[in-house]
Amino acid sequence: MNKIISILPYKEEFTQLGGAVAIGINEQIKHSIYKKNMYVFGRYVSKPIRNLNFISSKSKNLIFKNSSYINEFVNLFKNKKQFKIFEIHNRPLYVKSIKDKLIDKKIIFYFHNDPLTLKGSVTLDERLNLYTNCDSIIFLSHWIKKRFFQGFNSFSNDKAQVIYPIIEKQKNINFKKKNKNVIFVGRLNKSKGYDVFIKACEIVKKQFPDWNFESIGSEPRREIQKSILVKELGQLPHDEVLKYYRSSSIAIGNSKWQEPLGRLAIEASAAGCLSITSNTGGMIETNKYGIILKLNNVENLSKILLNLLKSKEKILNLQKKVYKNYYFSHSENIKKIDKIRTSLLGLNKNININLNRPLKILHIANTNQSFNGRLYYSTSNKINNGFIYNKNNVLTISDRDYLRAARKELTFGAKNFNKIIYENVINFNPDAIILGHVDQIYSETFEKIKKFNSSIKIARWYIDSISKEFIDNNKKVILNNLNFIDKLFITSDPKKLKNDKFYFIPNPVDIAYDIHKNFNNKNLPYDLFFAVSHGQNRGVLKEGKIDERIKIIKNISKNIQNINTCFFGYEDNQPVWGSSYYHYLSLSKMALNVSRGTNQEYYSSDRISSLIGNGLLVFMEKKTKYQNLFSKDEIVFFENIDDLKNKIAYFYNNDKLRIQYAKKAYLKYHKYFNNKIVCNYILHKLGFEIKNKAFYWEKKIN
Repeated sequence: MNKIISILPYKEEFTQLGGAVAIGINEQIKHSIYKKNMYVFGRYVSKPIRNLNFISSKSKNLIFKNSSYINEFVNLFKNKKQFKIFEIHNRPLYVKSIKDKLIDKKIIFYFHNDPLTLKGSVTLDERLNLYTNCDSIIFLSHWIKKRFFQGFNSFSNDKAQVIYPIIEKQKNINFKKKNKNVIFVGRLNKSKGYDVFIKACEIVKKQFPDWNFESIGSEPRREIQKSILVKELGQLPHDEVLKYYRSSSIAIGNSKWQEPLGRLAIEASAAGCLSITSNTGGMIETNKYGIILKLNNVENLSKILLNLLKSKEKILNLQKKVYKNYYFSHSENIKKIDKIRTSLLGLNKNININLNRPLKILHIANTNQSFNGRLYYSTSNKINNGFIYNKNNVLTISDRDYLRAARKELTFGAKNFNKIIYENVINFNPDAIILGHVDQIYSETFEKIKKFNSSIKIARWYIDSISKEFIDNNKKVILNNLNFIDKLFITSDPKKLKNDKFYFIPNPVDIAYDIHKNFNNKNLPYDLFFAVSHGQNRGVLKEGKIDERIKIIKNISKNIQNINTCFFGYEDNQPVWGSSYYHYLSLSKMALNVSRGTNQEYYSSDRISSLIGNGLLVFMEKKTKYQNLFSKDEIVFFENIDDLKNKIAYFYNNDKLRIQYAKKAYLKYHKYFNNKIVCNYILHKLGFEIKNKAFYWEKKIN
């Protein structure tokens, strides 16, 4: 069972006379989908609001230190594994104590007040640590959030959200039966503006003796003298306060200090009571349809009240306006909080994420800049383009290029690279991080990224063979930090790796690179194209290396008469790259696509996308199982060398058929296997809401 525990500030009482934190928690429990699993820890009280949900501190002492209070809490819950989420209210110092000793717990922190006045969040370093240690931070106003992020370079809006207090809109308000009543709610001191309220009431009462003026609240260190014209009701249970808003015509909250949240305006408008507030702190954002005091003094407040009380109709219209435009829906706010809880509990794995904006993607892959354009058409560049074509906001880091440069100039290349990665995450705050063949990111860096923003999705794509002879040397790439990777996409049969994180993707075609349509030309000079290499990054053949594909090339050259071949990586012809690769490819009618490795199911090197994607007729081995993706009149499949030679000879003499096959395969590849669709598939599997969900290969392979 997944349980949630809210921790009250040690001075707060979980009673009907409790403060805003206790009231807010009670309302959350009342409306949350997790109400049966929510509990509250707080100081001992004889009559808590909710007996079943309340876990009392054993100490009955009214005054004791925060440290002993939170230590008691930690000791009480350190072995209670069923409690998954700890919700801390308004006490930043509690976070470190809990995180140090209960590291596996998820923490939601609520700021009710100005962070710059609370111990544990005053300095920038304190707030950075708090931000790192919390899984989610909820601010009760935008003003509070703005104060917290002073000095931050960047932050996650998914991790840090503004959610106003959960207050139900009262029903069946009879505006015509509201009393001629003006109420003040809050502490009866000067910082709350109570002195201004009293003096203004004394002026207004003389002209409107039939109106009553009342206050709800108390002040232990009283400085303001009582007035016989203002009835002081003292501190009342929250339910009683809401009844006063319902029956009163006007509510006043004219704080002089920077009020972090205008709660009065929210509760008043929920009851159809016209609110008059000052323009400090968060008061403005909660009183958009009420009256804002430009000058918070006796003259201005009394002037506004006198003007209002002259017209009953004007008051009625303003009351209806604030009630009609009430925008603090308790149902919407609790849904936002419950969505955060659901995410932290890991219960929303199948829920699509719809951000209603372009996604921010950090793509870390080898874009081959140091090769001076030799590999401009590489898969990493095609994938990068695919994200951009889909109108995402893409930030690209070429890991190999950075590390090559670092080795020349620095002695700590990988260490500095990890620092740069993390700083890019902090400043860019991506929705997803997409990794290519990247193996130099430390687990500590992934941990820091997840602490910064646990909602960031991380994927890796891998296009090399997963045959044993290759993967043994590449485990560092494909399996590196797999526990931090949400999904991994390969150009081979994912079932071979026996891990549900793996998915198949085809090698993508790109309309910017794959521009030729060789099936339109009957008079091409070369009949058969094949380019062998011993690795793109290497560029040249390894001396003394035995490549089984050379046997196929020799056999074809020797036994098929009159065929004009265009072979590279063979004899004196080194591999061909850059625009030269596309030049010779564009002059060829047919192509051989044979890859190395024992595991051939659904695997092909990225060569396949440029061959089919430029309109060549392609020959492939049957053991690749590509006949599940392409029909026999699109790609020519062969069983052995003799079968291959016969089929090459056949299509060499049947150019019309060659054109039909090549065109059909070309159209399918560009329609279903282009980089826009491949990139959308990656994002779709990561949980993002994608419009195009028709992925041709998905049901056939995964």
